[in-house]
Amino acid sequence: MSKRTKENVLIANLNAYKRKYYQNQLLKGGLLLLTAMLGAYLVANSLAFVANFHSTLRAILFFSFITFTAIIGYKWIIDPIARLFSLKQQITDEEAAKQIGNYFPEIEDKLLNTLQLQKLSDANSDLIAASIHSRTERIGLIPFGQAIDLGENKKYLKYAGMPVAILLALLFVAPSFLKDSTTKIINYNKEYLPVAPFQFVLGNENLRAFKNEDFTVMLDFEGKAIPENAYIQFNGRRIKMESTQQAGFAYTFKKIQRGTMFSFEAAGFNSSDFNIEVVNRPNLKNFNVNMVFPKYVKRDNQALQNIGNLEVPQGTLIEWNYQTLDAEKMKIIFDSANVENELQMTDNQIFVYKKKVFKTQDYQIKLQNEYSENKEKINYHIEVIPDQFPTITLDQFRDTTLFSYMVLGGNIADDYGLSQL
Repeated sequence: MSKRTKENVLIANLNAYKRKYYQNQLLKGGLLLLTAMLGAYLVANSLAFVANFHSTLRAILFFSFITFTAIIGYKWIIDPIARLFSLKQQITDEEAAKQIGNYFPEIEDKLLNTLQLQKLSDANSDLIAASIHSRTERIGLIPFGQAIDLGENKKYLKYAGMPVAILLALLFVAPSFLKDSTTKIINYNKEYLPVAPFQFVLGNENLRAFKNEDFTVMLDFEGKAIPENAYIQFNGRRIKMESTQQAGFAYTFKKIQRGTMFSFEAAGFNSSDFNIEVVNRPNLKNFNVNMVFPKYVKRDNQALQNIGNLEVPQGTLIEWNYQTLDAEKMKIIFDSANVENELQMTDNQIFVYKKKVFKTQDYQIKLQNEYSENKEKINYHIEVIPDQFPTITLDQFRDTTLFSYMVLGGNIADDYGLSQL
């Protein structure tokens, strides 16, 4: 075998040792990582289950576990993999030689000296070349990989086995311990409340309130131990709720103006948060009434503002222009027909309706949006003045002496005047 071939065998033997060295580190790191992760997971779950931490402390637990896992995962897994595939610098030949020399007593420092001499071989000294050849011939065929025993990593299995056994036991005996605690840690920004011996039962079908109106929150309890008092908490305030005849509790928000977040408290336990949504009822802002009178009354047309009770001649054409607030639909109902007439929206929140009236009647306005109708009824009255028939009275005067003539006299009248007789 030539000198160059023997040197190549020596280098290949060293590289094989390095590969096995990092394979050993990877195997050892995997077992240690599994042990550390499971141990940290059990500790974090135990703390979250027993202490019922606030969201801030649960966030610290969550990110501490992630950071811890990332650090040891990089150190014990990512780094050995990168060095195994030469993505990062491996140990030097000299460092490998020292490790191999510690395992093989017959080599001692011969391998290290050989590598050092190879660096000096550029001097083309025949004496150095002969020395390298002699040393390489003696140690080049020793399998350096034997210096690493992968089986020694079995001792780490017992460390990994303990948390695995505990985890499996908990999965069968108390699965809620793992599920509930893990859920709390992952959802660290969600508030979890202590479990009370009773349940807070909201009595309202929904929590939608109307602006500028009173809104009452109803509360009841379910469970074996029912508290005697209850409190409502909102905007940093804690107010005692009033008992009701139905054995529940109530609190009324007066003239509520905006959405409000609140919760209940009783016997030292707190409910989850509730939110009151404040919406607007549809309202009538103002309106105009334009009246076009029939020609026979000989009156100029008239416009009124915010006057719904009207007195008009028979046959008058009335046009209503309603300006509304928060209304999506509007209807006008005349009692004479009892039919709901839906108005058309001509502009933003403006509705228009026209009708020619011939008889006295009441009418009602209804406003509507997605939440409700108008709270108070809007009723008006139209008084129609009928067109009376003309009247005539006639008297006769006779010539009682000669009976040569007769005189007719009398009166004629009409509510809007006469044009001819």
